[in-house]
Amino acid sequence: LLLEEYGQSIEVVISNNDAMAIGAIHTLVEQEYFVDTNENGVIERTSETWIPVIGIDGLDASIDLIDSGYLYGTVINDSESMAKAIVALSQAILNGDDIHSIDYEIINDTYIWIAYQKYTNED
Repeated sequence: LLLEEYGQSIEVVISNNDAMAIGAIHTLVEQEYFVDTNENGVIERTSETWIPVIGIDGLDASIDLIDSGYLYGTVINDSESMAKAIVALSQAILNGDDIHSIDYEIINDTYIWIAYQKYTNED
């Protein structure tokens, strides 16, 4: 277990997805790397023990953990924009139109890039 080997030298945890980040937070709470000293259900980052944990997906449970200070942030997939890009591209292909005529940049004649959005409780 990395906590046993590296313990207090861990500065941040970056997970492949929010479910893994939530699991890491549960373990960090059990091992007292997160300490809600005033027991109000919120980690006060300026006065309580915590380690930044970052996930990817924007799960509802993650948003709750961000709002309560346990999860530092997550990255949210912009599925609505992705769906719109897929529809626009599909329509262009089905109509025999130039795919470069749609409102999305086609990168290397292969990709449409839709940026993810960060979500934190930081300003």
